Amino acid sequence: MRILVINLDRSPDRLAHMSTSLHALGLEFERLSGIDGKLLDPQEREDFESTHRRDVPWLPGEVGIFLSHVKAWRQIAASSDAWSLILEDDVRFSPALPSFIQDFARADFPTDALIKIETMGNRVALSRRPVGSVGPIAVHRLRSPHMGAAGYLIAREMAETLAKGHSRIKDTVDAIWIPSTMKVFGARLLQTLPALVVQDHADATAAQIGLPSVVDADRQRGHRETFRQRLKRSLRKPLSRRLVFGRRVRIAFAR
Repeated sequence: MRILVINLDRSPDRLAHMSTSLHALGLEFERLSGIDGKLLDPQEREDFESTHRRDVPWLPGEVGIFLSHVKAWRQIAASSDAWSLILEDDVRFSPALPSFIQDFARADFPTDALIKIETMGNRVALSRRPVGSVGPIAVHRLRSPHMGAAGYLIAREMAETLAKGHSRIKDTVDAIWIPSTMKVFGARLLQTLPALVVQDHADATAAQIGLPSVVDADRQRGHRETFRQRLKRSLRKPLSRRLVFGRRVRIAFAR
């Protein structure tokens, strides 16, 4: 399985962390040079924002990480690999990840699926019964939003679909984990239980390794949603996001 790690040129410390962590697990990876939103040409920013309109202004980091994932999708779509793993560079890994990748080759998941192997530590709604498994790791249908795009498997066909139609996503790249958003792509959203990847800032049970979210830092320095904007966004949510059926669980991280 191809493993792509999104990493900004100005973040060699994060690349060193990922290299050490993945090599310790016996996993090889390819570095994908991320798109730095702060270095984008004003016209590039304007072109992106004109096709991805939303109520809240885009932050440079949000634009950069979105376009970095699009870049990854395009590379995967042009490759011969049936499935690939996309990782952001601020995560820690479960020791179960290598066996999961090895066992995945024997699994038979549909190519219209996105498989999230990450947890953000919050409760999400899953199908009551797994739709499959990879070794001892159960895989459930994701029935509610589960934000975060730091670790997921994507098939070549779905990567091509998202690369061509990403302008239909009117939110941050995390929106690929909103079932109602991805319905237009015919995507099947799946979640491993337990998770095999967790972002450093989202893992409250372990000592931090010093990799805070760059985008979150920008949000703290930049704009904050007003109450009116939050209310407007909430009221625009489709009924399918208000009435979620399934078993609500907190996705554990497989340590």
